[in-house]
Amino acid sequence: MEVVVGGSSDTFPEFGALIYAKKRGDGSMFEIDAYRCKGVGLPLGLEENAFSEAEIKVEAFYDSAQNGIMKIRHLIEA
Repeated sequence: MEVVVGGSSDTFPEFGALIYAKKRGDGSMFEIDAYRCKGVGLPLGLEENAFSEAEIKVEAFYDSAQNGIMKIRHLIEA
């Protein structure tokens, strides 16, 4: 996938996302594999030291090829 940032567009392409939760005290963490997502809005702050920070709302959709929306895995540190 390729997205041009800063240009005008009326579409935002769908994408897959791997999302990781913060590591817990016991070393375990959760991984979410969201198969089909779409972002809504991508405001870019132009404040000093905030140029790389962005918040985006993401909606997850059913993926018929995967027969689901997402897979959640509990990872345990070995």
